[in-house]
Amino acid sequence: MENLNIQDIPKIYSGQKCWVVRCDSAQYYGHFKKFSTIAIGHIDYINFETIKHFTNNKVEAEEKIKDFLINKRAMDKVSAKRKANSDVNQAYNFISTMNVDDYVVTIGHNSILIGILKKEAYFNKTPLIIIEEIENNTKDKENTIIKEYKMDLSLRREVEWIAELPKRKAPFALLKLFIAPLTIFKIKEPTILFHSIYPMFIFNDDNLHFSILINQKDNIKNHNMLHLKFHYTYQGLQ
Repeated sequence: MENLNIQDIPKIYSGQKCWVVRCDSAQYYGHFKKFSTIAIGHIDYINFETIKHFTNNKVEAEEKIKDFLINKRAMDKVSAKRKANSDVNQAYNFISTMNVDDYVVTIGHNSILIGILKKEAYFNKTPLIIIEEIENNTKDKENTIIKEYKMDLSLRREVEWIAELPKRKAPFALLKLFIAPLTIFKIKEPTILFHSIYPMFIFNDDNLHFSILINQKDNIKNHNMLHLKFHYTYQGLQ
């Protein structure tokens, strides 16, 4: 086992939460990753100028969204009211409940990104654009097709991404954490997430936890466990 500096072990502190922020059915995963951001569009169509204007006027925001859904989306009043309430609560969680230094996770088609929130929420209506060059070679000619993928979700927060985990390596216990259908929700058991990324060690407050996958069908004797504890705790850490 390669020696691990104790300063590199991930730490989870009391009060530090872990959130999932979906990237619109994974279509904005690349934007989140490239631009070190997360974003939602739940209140984009009601044009609040500042974060404070929205947080101080949640009832007004809900009414505006409800009217928009009824008049522009032909939604019935009951459904529009329910969705307006959900959209406002999701936006409020994004702004006020998620704290700087909380962990955040977003989920792509093939990978999972894990990061740390770095700044408070803000509005920015400038689209984020990813440009992809695709070689289109045929018998007659060679040319390059340029594709642009635009993200215009305006309610954003900055993130420092610290790890990316392929879904194929994610244990079932981790994937189960992402079942909730909401765009934003809190992970209740973040240690499962961190043991999936850093399988050996994590700090939970001042307590060091370690885990190891043992492919063993027979009973494990006590002296084997003592040997593991000594090897990984005292020889593996500096």
